[in-house]
Amino acid sequence: MPRLLFLTIDPEKIVLTRVVDCPIDHLFFLELREAANLSSNFNIVIRSFETTVLAFNIDDLRTGVLFPATNVEKLSCETFRDDGLVENSILLFDALFSICRPLYVEAHLQMRLKAADYFLKLIDMGVTENKSGNWPGLKCCDIRNGLEGEWETLTSSSLSLLGQWSECVFKLGYCSP
Repeated sequence: MPRLLFLTIDPEKIVLTRVVDCPIDHLFFLELREAANLSSNFNIVIRSFETTVLAFNIDDLRTGVLFPATNVEKLSCETFRDDGLVENSILLFDALFSICRPLYVEAHLQMRLKAADYFLKLIDMGVTENKSGNWPGLKCCDIRNGLEGEWETLTSSSLSLLGQWSECVFKLGYCSP
């Protein structure tokens, strides 16, 4: 009897770009998490035009997602004009880190300061509570100006640099499970 042999080839890197121009809720994040199952190497780009994150219970989202996707290499947040995502950045980041653990985060315009502040608080929570499992298990964060320059550790004193940059890249280090 003849046998057929099929090679298993992982799909190449998928870049999912979502242009958001209406309010987003927990279903948006569940759809992103579902899409992350399509590839072993994934980038997510969120472009927002005057939208907002509708209030929802973050614990419900975390209950619906058993574990965050670890195949997301880069997450980019691009905001244009006066954007509601900046106003609701804590809920936005909480939701994004409930569904994935990106290695790199690119933040543009107003989002770079919000992202830096968020990451500093998570790292500080881990240090002051002396836990290695602080949610989302973030142990360190490095930054650099766009695609140029050297990586340096994110500290509260580096926030002044961010005001001079139009975009920055964060490199995240997570605690071991």
